[in-house]
Amino acid sequence: MELQGRASGDYSKTEQAIGSIWAEALGYEELNIEDEFLDLGGESITAMTIARAITDVLDITVDVGSLMEHSTISSLAQFIDKQSIAA
Repeated sequence: MELQGRASGDYSKTEQAIGSIWAEALGYEELNIEDEFLDLGGESITAMTIARAITDVLDITVDVGSLMEHSTISSLAQFIDKQSIAA
């Protein structure tokens, strides 16, 4: 899976993990960190699958509502990183 959207090409570990999860769940080989979940074909069942995978991979619970509110890889990674710091 290849991430795009940042001129430097540098992506955080959280962005990379989310990108891999989204790519597998949504069937993409390339994703832009600013692509909207719904625009990529995401829906509620996929959101539940992604939320579960994030919990398994990153060891932090993300509910479907948070996924829909933070609906890009970039935004969701920032949300998760802030949650991890607060925990």
